[in-house]
Order: sequence, then C-alpha cells, then structure tokens
Amino acid sequence: MQIAARLQAPFASKPLCVISAPGHRREGQTCIFNMPPKQTMACTKECFWRQCTLPTMAGMTSTSSSAKFDLSRSIEYATQSRIALAGYDACHELAACLLSAHLGHDAKSVLVAGAGGTGQEILCAAKLEPAWTFVAADPAVAMLDQAMTGIEAAGLSGRTTVFHGTVEELPDGDGFDAATLVGVLHHIPEQDRKDALLRELGRRLKPGGPLILACNRCPYESQPLFLEAWAARWRMAGADEAEVVAKLGKIRQGAVPPLSEAAVETMLANAGFVNPLRFFSSLFWSAWITFKAQ
Repeated sequence: MQIAARLQAPFASKPLCVISAPGHRREGQTCIFNMPPKQTMACTKECFWRQCTLPTMAGMTSTSSSAKFDLSRSIEYATQSRIALAGYDACHELAACLLSAHLGHDAKSVLVAGAGGTGQEILCAAKLEPAWTFVAADPAVAMLDQAMTGIEAAGLSGRTTVFHGTVEELPDGDGFDAATLVGVLHHIPEQDRKDALLRELGRRLKPGGPLILACNRCPYESQPLFLEAWAARWRMAGADEAEVVAKLGKIRQGAVPPLSEAAVETMLANAGFVNPLRFFSSLFWSAWITFKAQ
C-alpha cells in the first residue's frame, strides 16, 4: 500500500486519509476519506474503494436522506432517473454548456455534490472541457460506486477525486471555480438542512463562482396532473399498474421538495447567491444557474 501524493488544492489544508493501492480494482483512483491518517493505521475493515483498511464506518454513516440510496437503488438508478425525468440527459448537457460558457476553457475545479448515480454532471462537463478537474462528493457509498464505474469507463478517473461524505465534511481549501447540486435538494426533508447545504456550497465556491442547482420544486400532491403524467411515463416504459404504484412510491419516499420555484430562489438568495436563471423544466423538475455573490 502506498499513500497517494496527489492532493488537490481544495483539500490541502486538512489532514485526510488518501489511499492509493496499486493492483486493486480502482487502479490509479484517488479516494479521500474525511478522517485523521493515524486512524488508518489501526483499521480493520476493507476500504470500499481501495484494498486498504478503515477503523470503522461509524463516523461515516449516511444521513437518513442518503440511506435510502442503497445498492438496489443504485443499480436501477440510470434507467429509473431517465424515465422519471423526461429530458434527463438534455438537462445535464445544458448545465455543462452553461458552465463552459461562463468559465471558459482554462483549468478549473468543479465540486459535484451528490455525485452518486450516473455521474452525468462529470461525464458531460469533462467531455466538453478537457482541462477541468472534479471532486465527486456523496455520502451514499453504493451510489458513488455506481457513478465512478461510468466515470472510470469513460477514462475520467484521473481527473476525478472521490470524497465519500457530505459537503459539510469537505476540508477547507482555496475554493472551487464551480459547483453542482443536481437531484439532491428535494431528498433532504428538513428546511434547515436544505438551507445549510446551500450555504455550505456557497462557502466552498470562489466569489462569482457558478452553481448549477436542479431539483423537484413543488409538493407532488399540489400537481395531480403532473403525477398522472409521471405514471404515464412509467406505463410508456412498459410498467404494469402495480409497478407504477411502486415506482411512484419509491420516488416520493422521504422526498420533501421546496414549496415553489420562488421558494428555491429565496433559499438561494439567503445562502448568498445572486442572479438565478432557470434554464430547464420538466414536470416537477427545474434547473437553475446562479452565482455566488462577489
């Protein structure tokens, strides 16, 4: 086992366990765990990303909002998300285009909060901007592993640093040039945690840095026509009525969307973001680009 020398600038100011084990199934990938290095020496459990050891996973347990994203959900996520969200790929592509248009083509660092699942934020932006690097952060291990499988297959693991944990647990650093939060906010039930996450993202960004925010943006029961259209999407994909009921139940499990688009923009303003521009909408879903105040 060797300790990787590669620490990206945003992680330079706080001790971390950074493990790189040649010969393991994630050859060459840097995996960052938010714990003191000394604990690593005494660990007894196999690291999810490396054939190293961690003391326990007790200090890294998922919050209630991320615990539902287990192995079974991660496996079906790529297919299910594209059915639930008509225009899934177009939304991610437009997000990458907007970031590119704003940031330009020089080397930039992008924080992808809630990166687990398809890793589409990274796949789209990295294809468009070969000089950019990414930090993929997610507290749900199975979802993060699923995303990294696709990122590795695309040859992008060398430009992607993995962080298993929440945005709040990221070490302080010089700040990111951009950040994304896609499909996360409506899975956080508590309003104070929604607000805290947006504030934390703002704290991680450089002044003027853009944030891509995308989420379901109104209570599901407030739009019965949209719910019926959602069910029709599943039928169109071949689901029978029992499956439709199950799929809609899983989508809504523990989800508490903001009350409205106006409520989302108020949250952004309270977190220190300005000039929100909505660039995508599909049934319950909306996406914005906004900017940290200078």
